[in-house]
Amino acid sequence: MSNSLLRKIPPGRLVALVVVLACSGLLVYLHWSDLFPGAAREEADAQRPKDPVERCITEERATIDRMVEETPELESRRELFVQRAEARCEATVGSGNSAPPAQGSGQVPE
Repeated sequence: MSNSLLRKIPPGRLVALVVVLACSGLLVYLHWSDLFPGAAREEADAQRPKDPVERCITEERATIDRMVEETPELESRRELFVQRAEARCEATVGSGNSAPPAQGSGQVPE
């Protein structure tokens, strides 16, 4: 029965069906962890700090580390970048929950 069914379908459509199935399978294989995060996502979430300020600082430090790796000349200013990132995180995510006032705005930060 299946032999007669295959004879009724044009060969071009069979090839197209095989290509679509192969591409779909490849996409599912490549994005399996995105589709079904499971334990890997839970483990990564467990390692992230719960405090929003600490999370911001951790992300900023990672960005600074990548920047210094790409441009070694910035190594001498790494601590300055870290200090500024910590202050920015505290100002935007911390207790103030707002950005610092613009320079020359006349507002005194509390």
